[in-house]
Amino acid sequence: MVQRSPRRGYGGIAVGEDVVDNICRIEPCHRSNLLGTCNGRSVCKCALITHCNDNKTVQARGKKTALIVAGGVVALAVIVLYATYNPAHSHLAPKCPVFLLTGWECPSCGIQRALHSILTGEWGLALRYNPFLCLSIPYALIAMWGAWGKGYAADKCSRFAFHRYTLWTYIALFFGWWIFRNTELWHSIANLP
Repeated sequence: MVQRSPRRGYGGIAVGEDVVDNICRIEPCHRSNLLGTCNGRSVCKCALITHCNDNKTVQARGKKTALIVAGGVVALAVIVLYATYNPAHSHLAPKCPVFLLTGWECPSCGIQRALHSILTGEWGLALRYNPFLCLSIPYALIAMWGAWGKGYAADKCSRFAFHRYTLWTYIALFFGWWIFRNTELWHSIANLP
């Protein structure tokens, strides 16, 4: 039997208390660094959960795994589609609604053609179609690793990708690219087929 301590930790869990409905065991804590929750109650960083069989946590992990697998399947299907299908020569490729309504190219115009060029190894043509995509792909990979990865490297990626200066720089580049790509200078540089 577990000794009950009159001292309460964060979230109302007593040191040495067994949380009966989820069978969590919290070891003594001497600091006030909040980490997360166990059975809806806060647990601090230095608390050691020796056993936690939380059904909600198991279900959440299953849903997260299913979402990651589904996302991977969709990404693989898109990669295969754009590697074999050239959107520049097809009337079935989705057209940009901003371009159709205003006549201005949006920052995303040319992404389908650029993606096809990247997947077929035509890097120069991809840069001419949409150089912002070539900047966005590494940033998106770093952000995804930071959001879903674990460990020191994922933490560093998360700090970089979601830092306010990085986000504001990305937004400024996005709108700067939107303006620049509609100038005569860009059209003379790109010289697209």
